[in-house]
Amino acid sequence: YRQTYQKETNVNEPFDDLIAMIEEVNTIPDSRVYDYFIQHFQVENFIDYLVVNACISNWDSIVKNHFALQDSALTGKWEFIPWDLDRTWGEFPDWNLYANQDILAGVRRHPGPQLGSDWWNRVQDRFLNNSTFLTMYYNRMRQFLRTQFTEERMNARIDEIDASIRDETPLEKKIHGLHGTWNYINEVENLKKYVRDRREFLFQSLPVDVENWQLH
Repeated sequence: YRQTYQKETNVNEPFDDLIAMIEEVNTIPDSRVYDYFIQHFQVENFIDYLVVNACISNWDSIVKNHFALQDSALTGKWEFIPWDLDRTWGEFPDWNLYANQDILAGVRRHPGPQLGSDWWNRVQDRFLNNSTFLTMYYNRMRQFLRTQFTEERMNARIDEIDASIRDETPLEKKIHGLHGTWNYINEVENLKKYVRDRREFLFQSLPVDVENWQLH
């Protein structure tokens, strides 16, 4: 565990809580999964984390590039928060943007394009293989696509960032050079296209029988 995980807080305390969580997630019977996560995880925060990662195709967070946070002072419950968001918005190492990342990427047997069969997360897999949590995830995804991850909101944010950095891109290219055929103006439009295509793909991936948009 010490070779795999780096502590950011409580560095002088043992790894007991982390070890217990990992071993319990991996070994508890299916009949106990729901109760375990309700008791030991900030469930709604975890669902939001998974939904946002899916919307922005944060595939690099599945096996690394995340923090596991335990509220040891109050609830003792776990949640995950993002770290290192360079490979997001559909970007993969080939520099192309893919909007068809599986809605369940991170679950075993749902690697999606460009990811290997070993690219899955044990906590996420156990969580979303529970039918109740899966329904909650789909409900939250539908709600998020309708209210937060919309073309209107995302394009306005893209335009805002574009206006703030556009004049700096010549200096950036002068310092770091140009990768292939990369063109700043084209990439701004590619981001907007990703939002449109990703929303369409995710909507099409939702089961048609998920109608209750409220979390349980």
